[in-house]
Amino acid sequence: MAQETTLLSDEELEKFAGEWVVICDDQVIAHSRNLTKLESDINKCRKTPTILKIPKEDTLIF
Repeated sequence: MAQETTLLSDEELEKFAGEWVVICDDQVIAHSRNLTKLESDINKCRKTPTILKIPKEDTLIF
């Protein structure tokens, strides 16, 4: 089974810093700092959505 890769540009990453992002059909369909607020948007996606937590700018990932 092929995996789908979804990439956000650096500009989009900055815009969503510190938030959860829901991607469906290669488009951001919702974003929020609170994941539970995105439940209805997640359920609207007919495919399996991609859900990402975008780190804040000051977060370092090693």
